Amino acid sequence: MALPHSRSYTLRKTDRKTTILRPVGQPDSAPPAFSIETHSMSKPNVIAFRGPPHSSAPIGDARFHSFSSSVDVTVRGQPVHMKMSQLSGSFSIESPRGQKMKWHLSQSTGSSWTLRDASGANLAQLKSHGIPGLGGEKRLDILVPCDEGLVELIVVTGLAAVTLHKQIKQAAEGGGDAVSALVGA
Repeated sequence: MALPHSRSYTLRKTDRKTTILRPVGQPDSAPPAFSIETHSMSKPNVIAFRGPPHSSAPIGDARFHSFSSSVDVTVRGQPVHMKMSQLSGSFSIESPRGQKMKWHLSQSTGSSWTLRDASGANLAQLKSHGIPGLGGEKRLDILVPCDEGLVELIVVTGLAAVTLHKQIKQAAEGGGDAVSALVGA
């Protein structure tokens, strides 16, 4: 069976802690392909589901640490090594299959992310398309053919990276001590 060349999902918040991902072009009434719950004060900090939240067992989760730059990630019960670079803000990932990848934060926008493999090839992007609030939307674009396991890895690690980055940014606005506690400095 041939793998789809690329996939694109819109990201929409349904409430303070839930984000749903639907294939681009699907109406808001369509069931989500994925849903993500985020929890800033309880673990796991990120929980990913296929479909609506809690409609089935989670496909993966991420747990942030107060005094470490490592993130404990599991996808389908398999551990994924994920670590944040305190210098660049990027997240290195090693999949259970040994694939090495990295989520890079755009230094120009501070909000767009690109996932690259060890050779530097772009695998996925998380960014805004258009103007949010004026018809624009946040999207996850998977740029290469890949199996469902890699799609799930991209969804879980991408949303974990965005969530942790947002928490660190919010802590920085509230004071440097909170940032040091979050990133383990």
